[in-house]
Amino acid sequence: MDIFVNANKDVDTFYHYTTIDALVNGIIKERPRKGKEVCLRATHGKFMNDPEELIKGARLCAYIMEQNDPSKSSEEHLDKIMHMYDKYFLVSFSEDKDSLPLWNTYANKSTGVAIGFERLKSLSLTDLVVKCIYGVNTFTETLDMYMNSNRLKIGGYFSIYTFPQRLKNEAFSYENEIRLIGDFRKAPVKFREKNGYIIPYKEIFFAKEQIKSITLGPCQNMDNAVYSLRQFLDSRGFEHVEIKKSSIPFRNI
Repeated sequence: MDIFVNANKDVDTFYHYTTIDALVNGIIKERPRKGKEVCLRATHGKFMNDPEELIKGARLCAYIMEQNDPSKSSEEHLDKIMHMYDKYFLVSFSEDKDSLPLWNTYANKSTGVAIGFERLKSLSLTDLVVKCIYGVNTFTETLDMYMNSNRLKIGGYFSIYTFPQRLKNEAFSYENEIRLIGDFRKAPVKFREKNGYIIPYKEIFFAKEQIKSITLGPCQNMDNAVYSLRQFLDSRGFEHVEIKKSSIPFRNI
């Protein structure tokens, strides 16, 4: 299993599920700088929707690090991993272009959109595009494979220290998640409130040419939704973006 994504070979398009409100009032900018027409929020790694993913992955990595570097205990390695997580922010995408669970979870109960990003790639030398790994057993096997092949190092900026960010509970396997992980050091930390939590995030910018399509969720009034979305996209200079409709026969009643 290769968890490092080659956008030219593995997946052609990556989908970001979101609400219409987010699309209109944050993602597609009204008066952007050239090459920064699209803005996504990268959430701090400690605030993802699987509350167990960080600590489980960190403990597994710390154990394996101790086997390779016995001069430090597993707890010492774990402390360093957790300390480094204060740097990392994540943007989530999916390989699935039309997924009912994703529509209902992230796109306002199937009334939102899935934005198709073409040629998703790292924004700098200090971030990665990776596939999530579902389940502890698969995660451990993959981690062992990378360690044995010397593809992960104990030192270095992106190394075994960032590997825990790939682990998710098997219950989330339907997401088929692709993550853009980085510290995005030039972007200032901002904060938002959700369900009583103060969540740190950074705004990450993309060129408008990277958006290939926008798919409307299955609970949209399609005729009006297509018309208004086309008007909106054209007004912001996104005439090249193809509008698609979900093919899922779903009615939210």
